[in-house]
Amino acid sequence: MQISTTGIVIYSANFGESSLFVKCLTPDFGVVKGIVKTIKRKGKINAFVLGNLLKINHFSRNESLGVISGELLKGYGFKAISNARNLMSLRHICATYDIFLGQDHCEHLGCFDLLLAFLSSKFQIDDNLLFAANYINLMKDFMAKMGYGFDLEKCVLTGSKENLRYISPKSGCAVSKDAAVPYVHLLMPLPDFFTTSNCEQITDPTDIKAGAKIITHFLHKINLNLQIRQMNDICTQMLRIIEYC
Repeated sequence: MQISTTGIVIYSANFGESSLFVKCLTPDFGVVKGIVKTIKRKGKINAFVLGNLLKINHFSRNESLGVISGELLKGYGFKAISNARNLMSLRHICATYDIFLGQDHCEHLGCFDLLLAFLSSKFQIDDNLLFAANYINLMKDFMAKMGYGFDLEKCVLTGSKENLRYISPKSGCAVSKDAAVPYVHLLMPLPDFFTTSNCEQITDPTDIKAGAKIITHFLHKINLNLQIRQMNDICTQMLRIIEYC
């Protein structure tokens, strides 16, 4: 079987002395895995860096792992190497994508476009708070693609769409300020950018930390069902990145 498509590198590891085992997220085939042969020979540029967008060719026989070759289209991963914030974020995003999408026959619809949009338009934002808000929204939207979305359209108790200030840590539903009064000690603060995806006006680091806590809280809830060994590391790394911003 032969596949020709575009792909974003989400995993890369040494395989033998001169080759790599890689995973690339594609728009139509999900995560494509394979061996990149003799990539580490002298004078050969390794384009299979986390975050890079490639034109890839994948060939396999029957159920074998297959061989991948690729041509660099956009060096998002190369650009991240010189920026500690971007490099940490890229590693975290790719690890999260790999954990959820790296399994065989996993649903992936829309995940490629979501990641590409972030890398192409949000990744080079200079303002740390604005970057962090977009980064959190990426994780929120990714969770929704994977079937773990939040209900933030209206208050779960009253149906009101005004003054949504809290979120239930159990259901992921929004709660209005007035309706939350008897339960405020049981709820989590809900920052504005989390409900509107409008990050342009964000100025308060407290909102960023509140958004990150929501994401990591629900990642832990997901892990109760999926039992993903690396989930604690994923959540810890995300909070470190937010602190860095």
